[in-house]
Amino acid sequence: MRESEINFRRMFFLLRDWFDGWLDDSDAEATPTQDLAGRASRQAINRITLKTWWPKYTEGDFRFELCVGILLVHRVAWPQVRTCIQNLDRYLKPRGMSFEAQALLSIPVEKFESLVNASRFPKQKTRRIFKFCDFVMQSGGIEKLFAAQDLHQQLGVIKSGFGSESRDTVLLYAANKPVFIADAYARKLLQVMGLRQRDDYDACQGIFQQGIQRDFDRQTIELIGQEYLPEELQLVLCNSSQPSDVPLMLLYQQFHAGIVELGKSKRWEEFRVSLLADS
Repeated sequence: MRESEINFRRMFFLLRDWFDGWLDDSDAEATPTQDLAGRASRQAINRITLKTWWPKYTEGDFRFELCVGILLVHRVAWPQVRTCIQNLDRYLKPRGMSFEAQALLSIPVEKFESLVNASRFPKQKTRRIFKFCDFVMQSGGIEKLFAAQDLHQQLGVIKSGFGSESRDTVLLYAANKPVFIADAYARKLLQVMGLRQRDDYDACQGIFQQGIQRDFDRQTIELIGQEYLPEELQLVLCNSSQPSDVPLMLLYQQFHAGIVELGKSKRWEEFRVSLLADS
């Protein structure tokens, strides 16, 4: 199949049909990305699986928590990341500290390593998180860091574990920038569809972004943004965004969430057949 033969609009709505729906209590534990404790009631989150897909576990700044989670998730599954973040938060709360850079830096190194032991590489990840926390402090705090126009470049400069995929994840989910995340599942999806550029991050990202721009008109993108209730937008928008960027950013967030859920389900061939059948 050629790139021009893939309808990305159809792909997106098929992903929503498959994965954006009601969850029962048994699904919640099996799908850690739906754990939005402290962000919405259980009744509210049961029907917004792809809309507010990234989890939040602490009362700290969502952007900072997301960055720490990204540094922890390398080569482990998300439940281990959740355990680490919750361990850190439970250590800080009785000491009157919130989940923020200065508080994490106050934890003794050996204690920190024990709290993130579930991450499989606690020594390496402790060093990376401390380096990131130092960088946040030197930048004047999380607000000033995320106000920087060159955030993507800055995350790369500190060399604390942020690669292309993780930096784009920060941009999309924390900085609210319309950037498509060409992760391993997105590249796998292109492979399933028969495209040869599946192993190149930049090429994969370009294919999705160009395909979405081709197959989505502005009205459809705006309508996707209008589906959000005010309380749902509060869960997603953790800082100010360019109003014109928000609808496309929300589309990219849902698209990425749906692809990850497809990858976790391993229903690649079934999805390919369903997509082609709708053509």
